[in-house]
Amino acid sequence: MNHLQTFQLPSRPPAVFHTEDRRSSVSALIMSALGADSVPPGLRTQLDHMAGVRYLANLKPLEPEAFVSLARPFQYLAITRRAVRRLDGGMIDALPRLKGLSVYSTGLEWIDLERLQRRGIPVLGLPDYCTNAVAETALGLILMTAHKLHLRYLKSLHAIPESVSLCGFELQYCRIGIIGYGRIGRLLAKKVRPLCAEVLIADEDPHRYGPPEQGIAVTDIKTLLSDCDFVVVCASQEFAEKALIEQRDYALLSPRSVVVNVARTSLLDHDLLVKMVKKQQIRAYLYDDLMRDDDRPNEREYGKIVPIGHTAWYTEEAMASGTNTWINNLITLCKGK
Repeated sequence: MNHLQTFQLPSRPPAVFHTEDRRSSVSALIMSALGADSVPPGLRTQLDHMAGVRYLANLKPLEPEAFVSLARPFQYLAITRRAVRRLDGGMIDALPRLKGLSVYSTGLEWIDLERLQRRGIPVLGLPDYCTNAVAETALGLILMTAHKLHLRYLKSLHAIPESVSLCGFELQYCRIGIIGYGRIGRLLAKKVRPLCAEVLIADEDPHRYGPPEQGIAVTDIKTLLSDCDFVVVCASQEFAEKALIEQRDYALLSPRSVVVNVARTSLLDHDLLVKMVKKQQIRAYLYDDLMRDDDRPNEREYGKIVPIGHTAWYTEEAMASGTNTWINNLITLCKGK
């Protein structure tokens, strides 16, 4: 019989467990915002008949100690970024029963993959599930900034002062620079190329997925920073975080530059970019993360410092595809494949 148990955890808010007792030799824990309700009924039934499954609903990442305490009894884990901020080697070693990990995330830089590999633990992520969603979000941010669409809406609501300018500029005269020519960067370049004067890309291996399409120019990061009106970051972060742009190279940006980051905030010097906007050294900075206290703009900076709260992936299509793949990956792991 299904039953619910509520536990008060060290982190907030409290988590809700939903348990399926199947008396199976295979045990799995699924951590997500909605717990059991995150899993489509058909996949849930399929999974529950092959494993003893426990569902954990938590809205905020757990502290490492709480995560390890909850995950330790299980062989297989299916987690989202809401489960824990970073899964390091020490935490992995504290899970002696762990045999497989299914992750609801495109980027796996927050997981110590080397430690998992050393222990022979497979990890399955979702490299393709939100590629189009993120590329379209980047394109939307470019168009929004060029034509100040967000400010036009806010002014129509009388939510911003009359002194805020609504005058934009046209993409057809702009150079768009994309750092990171992987799945997302490549798709964004294809979408934006018909709208602008030129698209430049910078990547350590721009031919990873085949040669760049016609009309896409390959360059280096320094040239891209100095020559482009928009600098869009689509690169991936690694477990050992490293800066994408050298500190001295930020000076190559000009007062006309717009920086759009739909990747990890840690790839860039976030605080420096905010200061550059406030000093009018760059035109705008948009990023897929939460607003920090020091990021709040004054009247002169309305619409120029724009966080979107880590929602670039947030579409109906991406969530449906991602959830199905995530649970099917867990089923594959539980089968020992």
